Amino acid sequence: RDSVASRGLGDVYKRQLSRFAINIQKKGLEYYKIKYNEHKIDLADPLAMAVMINDEDTNYKSCNIKIILDGDERGKDLISFNKNGNIKLATQVSRSNFLNTLKKSLV
Repeated sequence: RDSVASRGLGDVYKRQLSRFAINIQKKGLEYYKIKYNEHKIDLADPLAMAVMINDEDTNYKSCNIKIILDGDERGKDLISFNKNGNIKLATQVSRSNFLNTLKKSLV
């Protein structure tokens, strides 16, 4: 709990979200180490981290992704969905699973 009266709910929320991002990053690192026996992962997006830990009710579509490396559109992703795609892209994420993962990390 935030006992400092001068702090608003925004400060409390930011602190909780920061704590969540740190905690879920740790969980992601632990999971990745167990699953792949490697110490390589960095998911800055809390939603992506939550999906990695629990992808129940997450919908995926196969696709190919090309990243433009040169010119004015450098860094742009070109996604083409197809059944033979070599990448599995999350297209819909369970809100309740994300919120449950968030709640567990804040306890």
